[in-house]
Amino acid sequence: MKRALALAAAAAFTLTSLTACGSSGSTQTQAAAQTEAPAAETTAAAASGDAKVLKLACTKSSESYMVKELENFAKRVNELSGGSLVVELYPASQLGGQDEIMEGIGMGTIEMSFLPASVCESFFPKIGVPGTLFVAKNEEHALKIWHSDYAQGIIDEMAEAINVKCFDFIIEGARNVWTTKPVTTLSDLKGIKLRVPGAPSFVNSFQALGANPTPMALSEVYTGLQTNIIEGLEMDTPTVIVNNMQELCKYCYKTGHGVSIMSFMIANNLWNELSADQQNAIKTAADESTEVMNKMYYDELAASEKSLEEQGVTFTTPSDEDFAQMVEILNPVAEELISGLATMEELDALRALAD
Repeated sequence: MKRALALAAAAAFTLTSLTACGSSGSTQTQAAAQTEAPAAETTAAAASGDAKVLKLACTKSSESYMVKELENFAKRVNELSGGSLVVELYPASQLGGQDEIMEGIGMGTIEMSFLPASVCESFFPKIGVPGTLFVAKNEEHALKIWHSDYAQGIIDEMAEAINVKCFDFIIEGARNVWTTKPVTTLSDLKGIKLRVPGAPSFVNSFQALGANPTPMALSEVYTGLQTNIIEGLEMDTPTVIVNNMQELCKYCYKTGHGVSIMSFMIANNLWNELSADQQNAIKTAADESTEVMNKMYYDELAASEKSLEEQGVTFTTPSDEDFAQMVEILNPVAEELISGLATMEELDALRALAD
């Protein structure tokens, strides 16, 4: 399986690259990971041999609200399964980075993960279609797309192709345009020197929109803004705050052009071996945690935006006319990105889910 995944990764290209470009879901360092360990009671229960152990790996920090809720998920699975399942949680990249975790699931050395759905693109490129840039208008729309029959069809294909079953969808964050000068309309983007990740999907999209996209390492962005090498960037809100970019970027154009979605994942062959009651325990616990985490996302976002406004940041949401114009401008870019994976009619159907 590892060889198959590696070959697929070598041949694949990324549609959105949301998880590799400085999003809040970035892989934590192994040094931090070494300070973590599964709960003692979980380890003891596993040692008794009375329960099936499911290792659940993620790259989020142990302090993340998502990991705190995953601890509740683990408890609920044990309760709902009558003690027949024990989930051992390994946060902070203890079992490797995102690609290593995915390979572990494919090989059967890791049973479950909690990662951005788009990380599977390296192994199954078609899973990137629902997250194509500028398809979702906002987070709510993105969730509708991932819950659609179309997305479910792709997920079913992926389960058979790479042994990864994906279920339940949690908002990680939406990417917006942050600038040092006012940007309140699409026309204001013209000529702006905008930091973007090096992925062609980002470079080509913002070039088509009239900006001057400038690939740059995240570590260089603050200095680039100070020296006017760049005049802004596209990024999710948590990453902007962590890197203090709001000190220089006082304008946010809420394009929401890329919404990163987290998901529970489990080895498909393992899922099929579980009893109906065990499957129901996992799915019920995941549904409960998904509801909690999505609410927490909006609560934290509201608090963050209030704090940013108090620091002098002005937020502007694109008009329906501007968003429609962006979609029209970017259609040729999107068509090239999804070539061989999906049709423009299918992409338009996903866009229509916003209505």
